[in-house]
Amino acid sequence: MASDQHVWKRYLRGIKIRQDSRIEDFLHAENIIFTILERVNSVDYRFLVDYSRDHANFEYSLQTELHELSMEVPLWLDSAALVLEADCKTPRYELDGVSHKQTPRQDFCYIGVPKEGSNLEQWSSGGIFHETASSSCRGHIVPGKLVKLLKELIVAAIVYCRQTEQIKPGDINATLLSKDSAQIPLQVRCGSKMIQFNITPKITRVNTNLAIDLNHRGKNLPKGALQDVLSEGADLIAASYYHWRHCFSRPLWKLLKNFDSVKGYHLDALCLLDRVNTVHWREDGQKLGLTFQHLQTILLWAASFFLSPEDWQELSSAVYRLLVVLIRCLAMSKLPSFLYPHINLFQDENIDLKPLYWKVLEFANCPEQFLHLHVTHMVKTTKQRMDTYAQTVLETPDQTGELWSTAYFDVLLSKFQEYHIQDAARTATMKETWLKIGGMDEDKK
Repeated sequence: MASDQHVWKRYLRGIKIRQDSRIEDFLHAENIIFTILERVNSVDYRFLVDYSRDHANFEYSLQTELHELSMEVPLWLDSAALVLEADCKTPRYELDGVSHKQTPRQDFCYIGVPKEGSNLEQWSSGGIFHETASSSCRGHIVPGKLVKLLKELIVAAIVYCRQTEQIKPGDINATLLSKDSAQIPLQVRCGSKMIQFNITPKITRVNTNLAIDLNHRGKNLPKGALQDVLSEGADLIAASYYHWRHCFSRPLWKLLKNFDSVKGYHLDALCLLDRVNTVHWREDGQKLGLTFQHLQTILLWAASFFLSPEDWQELSSAVYRLLVVLIRCLAMSKLPSFLYPHINLFQDENIDLKPLYWKVLEFANCPEQFLHLHVTHMVKTTKQRMDTYAQTVLETPDQTGELWSTAYFDVLLSKFQEYHIQDAARTATMKETWLKIGGMDEDKK
């Protein structure tokens, strides 16, 4: 079915029209946070201020509605000297009456201070350190204690900045600081509304012990781009009171910005789906749901499966490349991390995936009914795209991982009438995969 590209492009233009003014508001809100964190740094030098927010500006340019933003506070320490202990399955200790509320993900870890030979004395005291009986370290830097200390410093900094008139009345709403979590929520004036910054301490460029399997990924990226990102090490942020986890914001941004120099609608498709997600899939102000990082990961996987420029030359086709990967991940309740596929990014996200699956499927079946920003943009509902076997293909079990492939997703594209590829060899492989899945049944009818 031929796509009405005008409807898709009009929707994209509409959601980008206020981009410059939105970015200006976000940068002003950031400056308020920087003022507070500068005061924190002057009181405790271990908490640094990271002004290099290029990755955040990149996200601002693609996201159309932002209610929450992340602000990471780098820690002043020698990350190369730290000890990562990845065995988190069994709780080792309990502090301050805080229970272990969640099962650790595969990328969770403890951060230890070596027994000797390191310059980390300032991190093995002051109420943020817990001594442990370990052969590799003398104790752990406890993220929950660190977050508590940072929160106290932020509260004092807000009071100081108000008294010295460095921030104006109404710039900050600190009522959410009473909540206990791995992040510090602070509401900041952003234009005519308030936006929530989730502040968290970050350890940068740690030598990770996560298993890496490139598995032919990155062919769509400049030569060496993926290896360069992985060689820089990983960032770690507080995940719970006891555990740290790997943070993929910086490497995802470094990979995604390569699409600026690639022909096609890769980033426009991401921008469009972010808007649809905000308006239709996270409606009624729901905070739990797909995040922008989830969608970024979907784009990276889609670009690895669909390598031909032909896949990305039309906006609707580009969007469907992301959609088929997204719907399959929702159907299987698993979104593999692009860098570390053994990590499921849906784990511990508290997202109700089944209703979300049906919402995304509804959009994929008839997207035109959702592509309007104003009542005058509404179009007559067009013919549904899904054929009879689309849902069967989507929910086909895959114990071996064989279906995590271009051929399988090409089958899905054909079921949504968005294949449109002229490559004879690729088409033949797609048809073979369809027959394996169960296409023979369709031929018999």
